[in-house]
Parts: sequence; structure tokens; C-alpha cells
Amino acid sequence: MSEQQISKLASALVEHQSTFGSMSTDNRQWVIQNTKEAIALFAEAVKNRAGTVVQKLLEFFATVHVAGVASFVAAEKFLPGKTVDGIKVGWLGDNFKERFLPKVEKNGVAAEELAVNKLLKNSRDPAIITELGGEEKVEISLGQFWEFLKTADQSLWYVAYIRDTGGVLWAVDAYWYDDGLYVEASSIDSPDDWCADDRFLSR
Repeated sequence: MSEQQISKLASALVEHQSTFGSMSTDNRQWVIQNTKEAIALFAEAVKNRAGTVVQKLLEFFATVHVAGVASFVAAEKFLPGKTVDGIKVGWLGDNFKERFLPKVEKNGVAAEELAVNKLLKNSRDPAIITELGGEEKVEISLGQFWEFLKTADQSLWYVAYIRDTGGVLWAVDAYWYDDGLYVEASSIDSPDDWCADDRFLSR
């Protein structure tokens, strides 16, 4: 490989460095500490790409328009035992209460066309985020998620990637039981899989 081509390759990796955001914290640290070995793994994977069968994790399900609102105060919407905007909230998980219930989106919640994607096989967040285009593509606001849930099919399980009050991206999932909407948040570095048929939102 010529020096010019190597330079272009390095530049391309820098240009698309946001893709590394889909890796877990432990894996990113391993690459930092073992860069030469990581590059060797990358080179081997590229060399064998022709024989690799790529299986999609998700398929497009629908596009949903969510309306914009001037501001969004989570504590005024997510009220267990109460019905707000036609949504009866049944339960909030501890992570959601700690990380998201204090959240206030003051500068307006933009109207958005959200893609709803169906998970085809049990998978973890890093792989799902990568297939959907990276963190920039999957991130939505809590207000947009609430607007989406107003008209969502209550027989399905939904996951949205949303930043908490500290700016950390979490997987926020919502589903309905007899007593209303259940909402929880989990780390995108969690070792647990999401289940096939869950629905994931992206922009």
C-alpha cells in the first residue's frame, strides 16, 4: 500500500470517528491500549469480508411524525397513577427516575419524522446503534419520545436513545401493562440483549 493510500485511510477513520461511539467503554479502552492488535483484527476482517454473510439486525417498520412543543418538563408528564396527554403511567424504573425525571427541555422540542425499526434477532445496544447509523442518528429528546408514545401501538415494546440530565446516552424503553405505561432506562453498555420484535426509534 502506498504512503498516500495509508494517509487517506487514516483520514477516513478520523472523519468517521463517531462510529466508535457504538463500542462499549471497555472495548474502546482495549483498542486504546492495544491499538496495533486492534488494527490487525480490523485488517483481517476486511480481508475476509467477501466470505462474510452480513445479517441485518433491524428492518424499517414505519415513519411517524411527532409534533414540536415549546418546552418539556418530565416531572409534569411521567406521573405514576395519573393520565397525562392521554397516557396513563403505571410505573417508572429507578434508573429513569434518577436520570430522567429531573429533565427539563427548555429550548423547545423540535417536530421530527421518526423511523420505527423492528429488531429481527436478540441484540445489544452497540450493534443496534451502529446499524441505525451511530449515536447522532439514533439520539432523540425525551419530549419527542413522549410525543411519539401518545399515538403508539400499545401492544409493542419501544426503545429510544436519549441523553440524561448529565448528557449521557441511555436506552429508554417503554411498554404497556394493564395498569399503564412502564418506563425504564438502561446503560447502552449493558450486557443484556433486547428481544427480537422490539421497536427502536431513530431519525
